Amino acid sequence: MKKNKIGRNQPCPCGSGKKFKKCCYGKISVDKSSNMLLPLLSEINYGSQPLLNDSFFISNRVHEISAPRLVYSNLLNPEVEQIASKLTGQLIDRGRKEAIAIEKAENTDELINLMRKGVDVLYHEMLKERLLQKKGTTVPIILNELKKPQSSQFVEISIKILYLSEIDCSNEILEILHKTNLNAYTVSLLCILLGFYGAEEYVEILWKYYHYFKDRYPNETFSDGPLIGLSEIWERKKESS
Repeated sequence: MKKNKIGRNQPCPCGSGKKFKKCCYGKISVDKSSNMLLPLLSEINYGSQPLLNDSFFISNRVHEISAPRLVYSNLLNPEVEQIASKLTGQLIDRGRKEAIAIEKAENTDELINLMRKGVDVLYHEMLKERLLQKKGTTVPIILNELKKPQSSQFVEISIKILYLSEIDCSNEILEILHKTNLNAYTVSLLCILLGFYGAEEYVEILWKYYHYFKDRYPNETFSDGPLIGLSEIWERKKESS
């Protein structure tokens, strides 16, 4: 599987506008190279019955810097990534062939194929915008693609498109988690999306994944995804009460 690494001199994916080497380089630790697949959701049973309260989130905190937290930040503040992409695109002239390929793509399948191959981070925004123009076609294809092994870049772009589409994909995501063996990073990011949907029934699912990641991947930050999801649900519950 092709790995899509961020070059040290490329713009930092956090949207700061700085070079990666002068920003988050060396700070984000994610075992994206691991191809080990997780068991199905029905086979995971960790932790006691979910009990969400303020004390839980005081005792269990998201890592200061992690890939899931970075993706979450981009979901909440997409305009930052858009501005950074536009500015760096004006200053850096590279990968024009990729930009032309995105512009000339005639249908969603061609754009998805570019996602599979991997495109320069400078053109992620262009790719997302084109795919969101036909979100009714794009979303089902992406959900189907997430059932297969994909690069971390593909998964990150997919999560952002699903979120920005404003289409409720919760049932499809639940089906993927129940029927597909996925890698830890993909599951971690899908957990963030479940949190945005805010249903109380998702608490147990996110709770299981949070404890599973804490137990099986103690030196990684995959647990941030389900913890962020739980936090989103908890905040919504407090606002509605």
